[in-house]
Amino acid sequence: MYRELPAKPNLEHLKNQAKELLHAFQQGEAAAKERFAALSASSASLPKLADALHVVARAYGFPSWPKLKEHVESLTRVLSPAQQLTAAIRANDAVRTAHVLDSHPELKTDLNEPLADYGGGDTPLLAAVQYGNPATIDVLLRAGADIHTSLALRYGSFERAADA
Repeated sequence: MYRELPAKPNLEHLKNQAKELLHAFQQGEAAAKERFAALSASSASLPKLADALHVVARAYGFPSWPKLKEHVESLTRVLSPAQQLTAAIRANDAVRTAHVLDSHPELKTDLNEPLADYGGGDTPLLAAVQYGNPATIDVLLRAGADIHTSLALRYGSFERAADA
């Protein structure tokens, strides 16, 4: 049975759990020895901190410490509004896209500029077109995205875009 992570997990606290577990093992506590024996892939008789981190990760249902760490960091990473918009478009989620634009109306002034953290320098509208989600395209058009401006930015001018 796995333990449940707190709503706001903290890597330092999780590392301290591993250190405490390792210390308990070194003190000969039976419960700590059982946790290492049941969860650790290591057969070493004298576990190291890395083994204790692995045991803690497995106790929370993760195959390794790096996977647990990645998960915790993803929960605590704060995205800027522009990054939230990019993530919503990448997720092909029209509802989330609309929510981001409603929550951050300042983004509407930049809808015809390249997206944050999106390769190729595409505007939100062109990115949504690439993902082929008409609902997201509609959200962006209603919010003020302009196909002509997006194409001009991408191809240099609208006339050149029509020739491409």
